[in-house]
Amino acid sequence: MKKILLLSFALIAVSLLGIGESAQAVISTAVNTLAAESVTTNTATLRGSLVNTAGSATLPVWFEYGPTTDYGTKTEVVTRGAGEYTIDVTKLTPNTTYHFRAGTSGGAYGSDRVFITQSTSFEVKTDAQNMTLRDSVWYSRMRVQPGDFLKYRITIHSTADIVLQDIMVNYRLPSNVTYQGNLMIKGEPYSGDIVRGTINVGNLLPGDSKVITFEAQVGPSAGFARVESILTSTATAFNSSYSSEGACQIIITGTGAAPATTRAALTGAGSTSATNVSTGIGGGLLTSLLLPLLLAGLLVWLFRSRLLGLEEWAQIKKERTNNFRASKKLQRKIAEMKNSL
Repeated sequence: MKKILLLSFALIAVSLLGIGESAQAVISTAVNTLAAESVTTNTATLRGSLVNTAGSATLPVWFEYGPTTDYGTKTEVVTRGAGEYTIDVTKLTPNTTYHFRAGTSGGAYGSDRVFITQSTSFEVKTDAQNMTLRDSVWYSRMRVQPGDFLKYRITIHSTADIVLQDIMVNYRLPSNVTYQGNLMIKGEPYSGDIVRGTINVGNLLPGDSKVITFEAQVGPSAGFARVESILTSTATAFNSSYSSEGACQIIITGTGAAPATTRAALTGAGSTSATNVSTGIGGGLLTSLLLPLLLAGLLVWLFRSRLLGLEEWAQIKKERTNNFRASKKLQRKIAEMKNSL
């Protein structure tokens, strides 16, 4: 009996020992995702923490990251013990939101976190004013005359989180509009040609702006078509990590030959498709003005030529009207005489 009891106790002890080992075996590893640090335009330091190594001295750890919660990119795998650790990531895109999470062995992952890389962007705007008219208003679209002197303005505004360095600027003028110099940056003279090449306007602080101006002249009338033309000027600014453009327009009518497409539309030659350029003689004008004039002239000619007997008809109509009026007058007089008797 004692042997049986001892055997039973031994079996129970072994079972309890097995349960303890199984419990130890199912203890999961655990990792936390911590906030990222040292975020720049294209780099960041990702932080995590091993809070349970399941009895191991060290474990492999890594991060997954990407623009969505699908991540898509995995960092290198490093071995760390319990506590915080970091891994640097590079070649990120500026002004972009990234999701990331810490991972370790056993399929353990920390929660999703987000960081945003710094912005390197800036805005470019350009407009012009008519110096010949002594106009102080700046326009992004205006009408000009041949020979007018214009002043162009480029405004570069930083929307970046960092100092933008070595910003280069170039300006493309329309054909037959010539650069006249007097180039200035923030009101200070600058030696350079912004049209034939590029100029370096230096650095731009976050939220700061730089204004560039120069003068140009519209060419002679013969250099522009007789139809209304819309000419576009374009300012381009760029540095090693970003670029942006701005545009403005001038509207002008000259005395030169119309473009080939316009001449074809006027003569009916070439393409049968309509052109958007106004010729000054449209179907509406022909219907509303020329056709009524032609009809009126035709009626006058027919009347004077007596081809339709209109003059005789008018004379007969007039005589009938006079006779009718005389008859009515006579009847009225007879009635008055009868009433007086």
